[in-house]
Amino acid sequence: MFKFHYVLVGFFLTIVSCNTDDEKSEAQEVEENFYALTVGNSWQYEYYRRVDDTEAFEKLDLLAEVEITGTSVIDGETYYDQRTVITGNDTYVPGDEDLGETFQKRRDSLGYLIDEKGTIIFSNENQVDYTVSENSWGTVFGKLQTNTETVVVDAGTFTCTDNLIYAVMSSGETAPGTDHVYYFDGVGFMQRNFSLVSQERHTWEKRLKSYEIVED
Repeated sequence: MFKFHYVLVGFFLTIVSCNTDDEKSEAQEVEENFYALTVGNSWQYEYYRRVDDTEAFEKLDLLAEVEITGTSVIDGETYYDQRTVITGNDTYVPGDEDLGETFQKRRDSLGYLIDEKGTIIFSNENQVDYTVSENSWGTVFGKLQTNTETVVVDAGTFTCTDNLIYAVMSSGETAPGTDHVYYFDGVGFMQRNFSLVSQERHTWEKRLKSYEIVED
């Protein structure tokens, strides 16, 4: 680092440097909000089911409304409080979701989206297999994919980061069924394809219908 002989010049450069660093820091904070974890952000999702063995999908009578309502501090870490309300006349909701109101906590941990238990929900930086859940029949893993995917939903067309979700049975065999989860930088969760463990083609889709992102 250069040493300046003139205090005034040094002071001036320090001020400029600090302002520049502050601007970079603020810009980085905005850029790093990959999962759109900001209080007030909200999303609506619809669910679809494959029609028999065709490429067509029919819309189910299910609507998920998601909103970040606040923050919580747990063990010194800030989590974003997420409220989800799922309504509709279809009784089965794909995945591990339920009809009615539920609450979740989320934060970005070194590129991983995690909950308060440390369970990894998504990875946007690390291409290493991660454990999603352990079950009596086997273990579910996730992995960030190298290539991005173009996802077309009611909310628009997005070039998304893709995580593959797969299961390894207790016998050691990898199950044929896989899920794909898609996120878009700064907007959040776009779509998930849900599969049965025993079937290669996915049966359900959860797609983004609309969203509102609060400007900082």
